[in-house]
Amino acid sequence: MPRSRYRFGDEHAPHFITNTVVAWLPIFSYPELANIVFDSWRFLQRERQIKILGFVVMENHIHW
Repeated sequence: MPRSRYRFGDEHAPHFITNTVVAWLPIFSYPELANIVFDSWRFLQRERQIKILGFVVMENHIHW
């Protein structure tokens, strides 16, 4: 039986995702580390057709 708690209800509706850093370290204050996230997002948009409608990058977490 699959785990239903990890599934979204409507795959066509937008979702809000927050990613945090372990121990809330301010790693995104370094542009080269934030660029790793941006490169990953570009890959998802290009290869997986993910649509990113908006995002906010803070020092220690990301909302998208």
